[in-house]
Amino acid sequence: MEDWKYQLLGEEIVHDKLCYKIECLPDSEDIIKDTGYGKIIRWVEKKRLNTIQSLYFDKGLKEWKRLTVNQNIEIKGIDFASDMTMEDIQIQHRSRMIFSNLEVDTGIPDNFFSIRYLQRGR
Repeated sequence: MEDWKYQLLGEEIVHDKLCYKIECLPDSEDIIKDTGYGKIIRWVEKKRLNTIQSLYFDKGLKEWKRLTVNQNIEIKGIDFASDMTMEDIQIQHRSRMIFSNLEVDTGIPDNFFSIRYLQRGR
């Protein structure tokens, strides 16, 4: 959260949902360098606080990518974006990500976070 500065631009209806329209500006040149984004605008559903759509701008502040969340599912009271489309506006390419069989609270063993486990496969 501290890597970006946020400003509420207003409210808009997106995909039949009332959303906050939020501008996200990188807090430093390092963030721009790390992400490649000069700005992000997010539409966040007011009712459930889920991102519905995001518009990403390149370093020159030209529209670059658009993320559309096609579906959210709720599992044990937690919302997950289960179907998303990312469109590269500049090269006109689209990728769709669909997540299924999501599980929460499955119990992750403590050794999962050990250095040895995290470095496996190197």
